[in-house]
Amino acid sequence: MLGVGRHGPLGDAPSHGPRAADDEVSAATGRLLEREALIVLSTVDGLGPATLARLIARLGSARAILEIAAGRLATDALVRANVDPDGTRHAMPEAVAKSVVDVAARADIVLAELNAGGVDIVTVEDPDYPMRLRTIDLP
Repeated sequence: MLGVGRHGPLGDAPSHGPRAADDEVSAATGRLLEREALIVLSTVDGLGPATLARLIARLGSARAILEIAAGRLATDALVRANVDPDGTRHAMPEAVAKSVVDVAARADIVLAELNAGGVDIVTVEDPDYPMRLRTIDLP
């Protein structure tokens, strides 16, 4: 099972289930739900829960991370977003930022491959996520 929390690895935000009203988007726009964006980002090698939580805190959401990753100078923007306001740099190698850019460009393919492979993904926001895993620091 995969543990991904909307507001970081600890799931700090109250759970609203996988289809929260603020996460719904029109299928016609082709944009991902927040839950789907988290799933896509969880496939990036080297993007751990602490870095993902820091990016979400700085950029606002997993969807925002993917939107920035699809823009101009995305790699630099992602590395800069991982720096604390006081200038403290955290470990997010440029290679990881490039992987985020790559996965953002093929997010729909990543989700389709997971679905085709029969992968059942459960996040900490889902009611089916095991209660015992919710109690550990980094589920």
